Amino acid sequence: CGQDELRCGQKVSGNTSIGYDAKLDAYSCNVGNYDAPEAIWKWVAPSSQTVNWALIDPVPTETNHDVMVLDGAMGLVMGQCVTWGSNSIEFEAEAGRTYYLVVDGYDNDAGPFDAILECGG
Repeated sequence: CGQDELRCGQKVSGNTSIGYDAKLDAYSCNVGNYDAPEAIWKWVAPSSQTVNWALIDPVPTETNHDVMVLDGAMGLVMGQCVTWGSNSIEFEAEAGRTYYLVVDGYDNDAGPFDAILECGG
């Protein structure tokens, strides 16, 4: 799923153990081993608003995914992490700004996931 465009209200599903690459192994906004494959989506904020990027019904004891938001101003660069969360993140998006929304397995964990981008909260 490379860097597909995501829309507000869109749900995404996948399995990071099948068909995904490990492009990012660390994030500037948290500490940990993220050598596992990650799923990444590009999102351009249509307006300034509160946004929630979240796993749907996560089961971290089965697959320990975390979610990250990267600032897309300089492309997909590891050091540009805006925020992260174990299961969900709420952040203030700026109108017209590009973000990369990531689902990544902690400590080489990989497996199925469902996530949603909720806007205007």
